[in-house]
Amino acid sequence: MNWGGVAAWEMANLITLGELVTMAALAREESRGAHYRSDFPQREDELWQKHIFLRREEGVPVLEW
Repeated sequence: MNWGGVAAWEMANLITLGELVTMAALAREESRGAHYRSDFPQREDELWQKHIFLRREEGVPVLEW
């Protein structure tokens, strides 16, 4: 097995995951639990009690509610 290739593949996946988590966190304009934003310090249940979905379209991440 090519362990160097596996490690590179895992690192690429971790970087992608970090980018997607950051994208979703920036889209949620509120603070909730461990997700605290100083620019949006309050919880907004009326606006943000929903799920964020990320999917890939032509290689580009697309955010949906």
